[in-house]
Amino acid sequence: MPSSPDPNRSDATPASGRRKRPAAGGEPANATPLAHAADGETTGFLLYQAHLTWQRALGRAFAALGITHAQFAILAAAWQLGQGGQLPNQREVADTAHISPVVTSSTIKTLTQRGLLERVADQSDGRASQIKITDAGIEVAQAAAQALSDAEASFFDSAPNHTALVEGLKSVLAHAAHNAAAG
Repeated sequence: MPSSPDPNRSDATPASGRRKRPAAGGEPANATPLAHAADGETTGFLLYQAHLTWQRALGRAFAALGITHAQFAILAAAWQLGQGGQLPNQREVADTAHISPVVTSSTIKTLTQRGLLERVADQSDGRASQIKITDAGIEVAQAAAQALSDAEASFFDSAPNHTALVEGLKSVLAHAAHNAAAG
């Protein structure tokens, strides 16, 4: 039978079942490496939880349209890049959508089978093809853009300062990209 926690120890678990925060000067002897993360006390853990919740919200929004988030990103990239009259190749779509070439290739195949994209022979390179969004693809992309906008407004409405949140995330990403480039 497990022994009862010693109420005189600073790391004793209160009746609520949550571990007490350690006193200044260190962790209690039984603290795990993930103790703070499990309590939701780290920025990374909170960001991870927000990411998972956001992905679920997007999944629901896009599922109603019969597409995934990656499919929306590919449709949007193909549409954006084709606006100037010159059709993009698969690599340009992948780079714009920030999706790996392998995932882009399989996603384009799926979207082509569904009639949302077309592969068009590249006139300057017979081995390559260009990606063209169809009228049906534009309709789905427009509906998905609206669903994304609605989901974003709903999800981030509770943020006390949306602009500061966006700027903070941009700063974190820029810093991470700089560190990655520096090696």
